[in-house]
Amino acid sequence: MNLSEAERREMRMTDLASATGLSPSRITRLVDDLQCRGFVSKRRSADDGRGNVASLTDKGLAKLEESYPEHLDSARNRVTDHVSPSDIRRVSRSLANIADHLED
Repeated sequence: MNLSEAERREMRMTDLASATGLSPSRITRLVDDLQCRGFVSKRRSADDGRGNVASLTDKGLAKLEESYPEHLDSARNRVTDHVSPSDIRRVSRSLANIADHLED
């Protein structure tokens, strides 16, 4: 998802690790696996040649789009179906307040 929303559907591996909350070594293993399946490509950064850039392929984007409905259904069944609308609104406001504070 992070790659699909990034400019040109690509991110430096370190930025991708940070965005996902995964360690650099874990994101490398994950991207390598996705690359083997044709969902992601990886190349040296043209900016400095030191880091790597992961790019979501057309095949990867298609797979992501295909999986969204099932993923959203699963999240609803496991989480939001068990929380009242008023609790969701309350938590949403609380998280928005936290995010606003972090951006300051």
